[in-house]
Amino acid sequence: MIGLGVGIDYALFLVTKHRDQMAAGVERHESIARAVATSGGAIVFAGGTVIIALLSLWVAGIPLVASLGYASAIAVLTAVLAAITLLPAVLSLAGGHLFGARLPAFLRPRATPGAVTFWSRWAAAVTGHPLACGLVALALLVPLIVPVFSLRLGQEDVGATPEATTERQAFDLMAARYGPGYNGPLVTAVELSPPAHPSKACEDKYNQAKANQADLERKQKELTAEANSLKAQQASLEQQEAELQAQERQLQQQQAQIGRQRVALEAAIRANLRAQAALTARVARDRDRVRVRLLERVAPRVCRVAPPTPACERAKDALAAAQATLAADQQALAAKKAQLASLKRQAAALAREAAQLPGQAAALARKEAQLARRAAALAPQARVLAAQAAALQRQANALSAQAAALRRQADKLRGQGASLQRQADALQAQADSLATPVGVQLVSPPSINKAGDASNFTVIPTTRPSGPC
Repeated sequence: MIGLGVGIDYALFLVTKHRDQMAAGVERHESIARAVATSGGAIVFAGGTVIIALLSLWVAGIPLVASLGYASAIAVLTAVLAAITLLPAVLSLAGGHLFGARLPAFLRPRATPGAVTFWSRWAAAVTGHPLACGLVALALLVPLIVPVFSLRLGQEDVGATPEATTERQAFDLMAARYGPGYNGPLVTAVELSPPAHPSKACEDKYNQAKANQADLERKQKELTAEANSLKAQQASLEQQEAELQAQERQLQQQQAQIGRQRVALEAAIRANLRAQAALTARVARDRDRVRVRLLERVAPRVCRVAPPTPACERAKDALAAAQATLAADQQALAAKKAQLASLKRQAAALAREAAQLPGQAAALARKEAQLARRAAALAPQARVLAAQAAALQRQANALSAQAAALRRQADKLRGQGASLQRQADALQAQADSLATPVGVQLVSPPSINKAGDASNFTVIPTTRPSGPC
């Protein structure tokens, strides 16, 4: 916008001068040369003044404002160069057609040349009373100059944003809780000469304490790993011991079961033998009884040749009953024989099982002996692990004692540091009491680089970034 404004202004200077000279009868090329020589000089002077004013914005120290001044100065320089080079060429090319156009009737001046108009009378009045007119103009300008005395230079901060935004709310909250200066801290850098160096004794103690702490942490990690390994081995041994105990209980249960089976088998065999003997005795007794009855009933058969008598009939009935009894005894004998055969088969099966039981017992005994040998082999390893655990426990106790000594040393160093900090605070308070900077709310502790030749610290002012200087 500045380049456009000055470009139009400078072009009007030159064109107006050329038009007046053409109206006075000066030749076209001569008029252009005179216009450039007179108005062109004024254009170059005015443009140079504007360029210097724009470049002076660099003094403000604000990069954005300085960049705006550089860009505006380039635009003004371009407008000046166009006014004294491009515009005369365009005037020469336009020739007499530049002023051939006529204004509309309502824009033409109605007064004849030399007539007295309002503006001519106003100019005569102002030039006739220069002092009074100057005082009146000054009285009108004074109210416009008053705001300059309350002008505040600087940049706007976040406090200029609307109150509904989160940025403005955070800005107001920081200013209310900590103070307005926390929204615009100042970072200050100082060059130290001669360079500052830390105390050699304190640095050696600090390095030694750090090394001891690192060594202690490393040893603690190693002890933790070894303790975990021992715990895992102990858990494995406990698991193996539990398995051995479970297998031993299982063997005992199997031995008890074998004993019960053996007792039951012997009882069954004895019962079968008793049943067999009783059955044999009963069979023999029944056979004798049947033989006696048959012999007792054979005699009456002689009644067949004699006429039937009641005694003969009774003999016949007794013989039929004896035959039925004999048939029943034979059936019972057959059933007893079948039962005896079944008992013999059961006895044979039980005998086979009894023959297998010693082999199972021997296998279980071999397994128990194998487990006993395994437990005996693991016993030395358990003793070694117990010895290692005891040694690690002693190392842990020693490291705990070292840690306690280091903690006491660290507490002592912290006490010395606290004492030095109190002395530093006292010195700082004395320095603050001797010279308190105006407008400073807080100064952070300085941070010194490794070389010791530079330091920086943060200064918290008492005013906001856009506050008055």
